[in-house]
Amino acid sequence: MKVSFSVFYKTTAVVQRNKIRLSLLLFL
Repeated sequence: MKVSFSVFYKTTAVVQRNKIRLSLLLFL
């Protein structure tokens, strides 16, 4: 449970970072 949860949290964090980067690039 803990391992899968940590992996899921990390993946979600990466996705959020990618979304922010894409949004910034689009705005620029």
